[in-house]
Amino acid sequence: MGRSRRSGSLYKRGKTWWFSYLAADGERYAESSHSERKGDADTLLRRRVGARDNNLPVVPRAEQLTVNDAFDAVIHDFEVNGKRSIAVVRRRIDKHLLPWAAHGRDHRFRCVRLHFLQAKAGN
Repeated sequence: MGRSRRSGSLYKRGKTWWFSYLAADGERYAESSHSERKGDADTLLRRRVGARDNNLPVVPRAEQLTVNDAFDAVIHDFEVNGKRSIAVVRRRIDKHLLPWAAHGRDHRFRCVRLHFLQAKAGN
């Protein structure tokens, strides 16, 4: 049995497997799996399509993001939007979250919900 039309496609470029999928906005996106194994590309494709189908943000390179990237994104968001509580957020990240991440505990989760962190830090 083949794939459904909206589930995306797998194809090879040279030795590397690529995949493409339709995002929620109707745009077609193509990404490299950076792997010579078809199964790796299929896994990444299923993650992207699953995120789209569950109304979650589709984040390319999500598997490569770190906790520090999330902290930087939160600070950047506060700076761009001119939020006055940025000093509190920086202090909480520096005092509480960075020491936690430095102990190697950031490997427990792969995706950080930035809105959750923003809501907690904004209190």
